[in-house]
Amino acid sequence: MSPERLWGAAFLLASGGYLWLAFHIRSFWSGDPLGPRAFPIVLGVALAAGGLGLLCAPPRTEGTSSRRLAAPLALWVLLVAYCLLLPRIGYPVATTLFLIVAAYLAGERSPVRLLCLSVLVATGLFLLFTRVLDIYLPPGVARFLG
Repeated sequence: MSPERLWGAAFLLASGGYLWLAFHIRSFWSGDPLGPRAFPIVLGVALAAGGLGLLCAPPRTEGTSSRRLAAPLALWVLLVAYCLLLPRIGYPVATTLFLIVAAYLAGERSPVRLLCLSVLVATGLFLLFTRVLDIYLPPGVARFLG
């Protein structure tokens, strides 16, 4: 199996679990027709579409290396670690660590780019969700942001 198909299968499995959790989000108010689960459902559908696209894409003719085959498996381990760390250390730090390792697995090798982009993306998403969308994310050890 090619690495692209493994990535597609990994994304499809992750999206299935993510969508199952998103559909089970309960709404505690009735004024919003979309409710709090609309955004997670849209993200889950986008993840599933990306996974299907990778599964159905024509295979590449170039050879496969063992590193390319191991990356999807390492991503699964990383996702499990992220899920376990998120409630303990909070969204900003857990997401920053996740993005650093995921980008490294994807091939980025510049430590400055890995650190700067991961911190900016994790902090920006945290502030977007907590300040603009009024969605609670655990601040964890980065309580100064929340």
